[in-house]
Amino acid sequence: MTLNVSLSPEAEASLRQKAAAAGQPLDVYASHVLEQIATNGSEPAADQGTIELLRAWNAEDATNDAAELAARQRDWEEFAASINAHHSSNRKVYP
Repeated sequence: MTLNVSLSPEAEASLRQKAAAAGQPLDVYASHVLEQIATNGSEPAADQGTIELLRAWNAEDATNDAAELAARQRDWEEFAASINAHHSSNRKVYP
């Protein structure tokens, strides 16, 4: 659907600033804001661009390969053990 919207200069400037902060073109950001309001009743989070980037990375790294999943689990366990062993308090960061 194509929609023409008239905004005050202040609202346009604010929308442009938010789009730039989210790293998105103005039209893409405005469309996303309107879709978010229409479906959820609220504006997207201020860090929506970051959230979308992390989701994209998760999708890129997704796998069902048992060997890869086991390797990731080993890496995580080594990381957690190292952090627990090398920080300044006796409290475990990763119990």
